[in-house]
Amino acid sequence: MADRHNACINPCLTNDNTGWGGNGTAPVRTAVSGFGRPNAARYVDGSFIRTQYGAATAGLDYTVSLYIRYATFNVNGSIYIEWQDASHGALSYTSTGYSATAGVVTRISVSGTAPANTAFIAIIVDGETFSANTVDATMVLIEQAASLGSYFDGDTANGSWNGAAGNSASTLASGSAVSGDVSQTITGAVTATGANAAAASASQTVTAALTAAGVNAAAGAASQTAAAAVTAAGVNAAAGVAVAAVTAAATASAVYATSGAAAMPVVASCTAEATTSAEEEVPLISGSAGGGWYGLLDILREAADERRAERERPPAACPNDGEPLLQGPRGELYCPFDGFRPGR
Repeated sequence: MADRHNACINPCLTNDNTGWGGNGTAPVRTAVSGFGRPNAARYVDGSFIRTQYGAATAGLDYTVSLYIRYATFNVNGSIYIEWQDASHGALSYTSTGYSATAGVVTRISVSGTAPANTAFIAIIVDGETFSANTVDATMVLIEQAASLGSYFDGDTANGSWNGAAGNSASTLASGSAVSGDVSQTITGAVTATGANAAAASASQTVTAALTAAGVNAAAGAASQTAAAAVTAAGVNAAAGVAVAAVTAAATASAVYATSGAAAMPVVASCTAEATTSAEEEVPLISGSAGGGWYGLLDILREAADERRAERERPPAACPNDGEPLLQGPRGELYCPFDGFRPGR
């Protein structure tokens, strides 16, 4: 196993807040508890975080992460890799969604491949107006890796700072275990049908995440992925078949079935932490149009199309509190009061 490298040159504000910013006033280096390091960047205004950068090379895969804790409200937002050129100009972004519970330290991450001309990486996090919901952020990991590993820096056992302690990249010696950092990320995709399953189906993809410390935390980063395939019969299911494909990388799986024609496989695999999305699909069913059973199918299919069109129409205001939606740094809409984002 090769040495690991954290490219971020101020990952946990050991000495100062150098390189940490956003679109508000500079964050305050603040003593915190509940994190794996004693200091964090505290944001009290603005609407997105930008961390200190780390060096990167075009064409390689990178995974970045940090730990955050919101003070007042739960938040649904996005985490971005900002790919920068040699002058720190933004080339492009790679992003994914996250969910964070108020008062809970949450690790969020995203992976991507560095585009041409990449020289540096920074992390951007949005989803909230910090004047209404203060956030602490620290423990940045910028690693040349295709998947998320346990956090480390120069203060980790068997770790070292490549330059000034706290203000440089860091290296973790080959084979070193990192205690207290066992991460479990679960993504689930579910296709479910109800009565008259042959007429229409609703497909809902749900992604969830949790970070937990366990008895064997000293063993280092650990991930668990589970997959289950379920076959269930619905009312009048024989008139058509609703099927979802199964793809999974799993360490544990369970398969059970009952008779019927509606197949509902469930897949779980490791992806980004804490995002949720929903999508509705209408299967193609052969038959003649008109009255009777196939006429009912046409009516149900048309109703499903109307529901989908209504859902895809972007709202102008938050359905939870009526606040007008604002645009984030990449043009996406979000509610500044409770973090609601259309389509999530």
